[in-house]
Amino acid sequence: MGAQKAFVEAVGLDPNQARWWYNLAMIYAYMSEPEKAMGCIGRAVELDPTNTDFLIYQQRLGAQLQRR
Repeated sequence: MGAQKAFVEAVGLDPNQARWWYNLAMIYAYMSEPEKAMGCIGRAVELDPTNTDFLIYQQRLGAQLQRR
């Protein structure tokens, strides 16, 4: 929970840091909140659409949500 709070605060301070959104997405996914994770990774991809780490993670989350 501490990491989640820290990254929520971080993206609030500078919402244009794509890596922070990516990290927050990973935290939400770990906490079994894939919808929130998808929103965060979507923002990361929006900010840095050529980052393959972000794109791959977005695809994985999308596949996970479809299996639900």
